[in-house]
Amino acid sequence: GGKVQVEYIWIGGSGLDLRAKTRTLPKKVTDIKQIPAWNYDGSSTDQADGSYSEIWLQPVKYVRDPFRGGDNILCLCETLNAKTMKPIETNKRAPARETFEAKQVVDEE
Repeated sequence: GGKVQVEYIWIGGSGLDLRAKTRTLPKKVTDIKQIPAWNYDGSSTDQADGSYSEIWLQPVKYVRDPFRGGDNILCLCETLNAKTMKPIETNKRAPARETFEAKQVVDEE
C-alpha cells in the first residue's frame, strides 16, 4: 500500500476544544506502535507557558478515518510534558486510564 495520513487529535487547553494536526506515514498502520509520537507548541493552546512550551503527543488509540477514507486514520493522543514525559494538567485521559486499568475495575468486567 501507499502513503497514509494520520490525524493526531487531542483536547486543547480549555478542556472543551479539540485540536488536531496531520502527518503522512509511508504505509498503512496495523498497530498503535507504528504511529510515532509527535509534538506541538503548547503555548498556542494555553497548555504551556512561553519559557518551555513543547508538548508531546502520545498516540493511544486509532480508528479508520471516515472523512478521508482509504487506509487513513484518526489517532487519539495523550498530552505529555516533553521534558518530564508526565501528563500535563489538561490531560484528563491519563487519570481516567489509570482508573479503568486498575485491577479492581478490570476484575469487575
